[in-house]
Amino acid sequence: MIWICIFLSACAPADASRDSGFIENSSLPPAPTASPSPFQPETPAFIPSPSATVSPSATPTESPSAYLTPIGGETLRFLADSVGFGIGTPYLNPEARDPLFPPVLTTEFNTVMMTTFMKKVQPERDRFDWSLADSAFQLAQGNGMEIVGGPLVYDNLTAPAWLGFDTEDCGGWRADTLEGILKNYVQTTVSRFGKQVAIWEVVNEPLTSGENCWRAILGDEYIDRAFLYAHEADPDAVLMLNEAFSRAGVDRDLTDRFMALVRRLKDSGIPLDAIGIQLHLSADILRPTYPEEFRSFLHLARRHGAKVMITEMDVYQGPPGFFADPFDVQQEVFGTITRICLNDPRCTHLMVWGVSDRHTWLSRIEGGGFENPQPLLFDDGFLRKPAYYAVLDALRAALAAGRR
Repeated sequence: MIWICIFLSACAPADASRDSGFIENSSLPPAPTASPSPFQPETPAFIPSPSATVSPSATPTESPSAYLTPIGGETLRFLADSVGFGIGTPYLNPEARDPLFPPVLTTEFNTVMMTTFMKKVQPERDRFDWSLADSAFQLAQGNGMEIVGGPLVYDNLTAPAWLGFDTEDCGGWRADTLEGILKNYVQTTVSRFGKQVAIWEVVNEPLTSGENCWRAILGDEYIDRAFLYAHEADPDAVLMLNEAFSRAGVDRDLTDRFMALVRRLKDSGIPLDAIGIQLHLSADILRPTYPEEFRSFLHLARRHGAKVMITEMDVYQGPPGFFADPFDVQQEVFGTITRICLNDPRCTHLMVWGVSDRHTWLSRIEGGGFENPQPLLFDDGFLRKPAYYAVLDALRAALAAGRR
């Protein structure tokens, strides 16, 4: 889904409704002039920092209020910085326009995904539009955050209209002409932000994004070329391949196919440094073996010499009435995945796909079966949910054990 979606992709399965969240562009809130310090409590009126067994209600019934740093300053960002771990989220419309988004983003997260879908970045063949990417870039830079860029190459839905990827013949492009377009777009985008972008999600969902005109015209070599062009533009950037692996866990068949692709690319000398795994999970269909499936994925990544980023994670809590307390289940899943990642040095980032339930992409999927989706760490009012404290406790335990 960008990166990740563990790149940002950027999602599984591909859906036009998700892209609608990126292509809007109205006035965004200005970047704060100073980074909020996670060490300084803003007010004693906030609930004290809880343990894993004491969490505020996840039901978004409280009225929205200004985001407050907890007493003691123990935020996700503070703990993640302390153990050398990336905790992040993408910068997407419409969430980026919410006035509560910037203070939560810059206080709780140390990594942001700057979205660079071609549809948004190059709306016309001879014109680039950097407005949304620049807003994310400036906010991240002004607050000392790591920047992940991408996805650079995705599916037909994230291609600009002028490419004609919505037609039967994929716009009728000759292979050499389309490869030149790909090279110009990738290298212009990567060069535009220089060394300030540490990681690029180069290709998203090569196996699961459905019909793909890049592949139809250029063959599987479109992946190789995209990585080589990105490397030429910035030889020092970490380059990532991102994929989705189902809502019920980490499918072994998809994992095997993905790792075969990783092996082919690396054997061909392609500069692939990291792989992204999307964990858009649904608690009501989640296999009980999901922890072992994720560990197996990390093991295979180690065999291929690649670092792993969880690029896109959310956990749909299930339809009403399916669980006695769906947020307990959600809390358990977030905590389990975070602990497994923190216990493996090759797992470097956890990127949550959005901050607040108010703006989750699941609510924009018509007919997707996601009734009242609340899959994220913060509720509709940007208040912390039990899942937030599961991630916080996993980071706290890693720091106490000195595991990173």
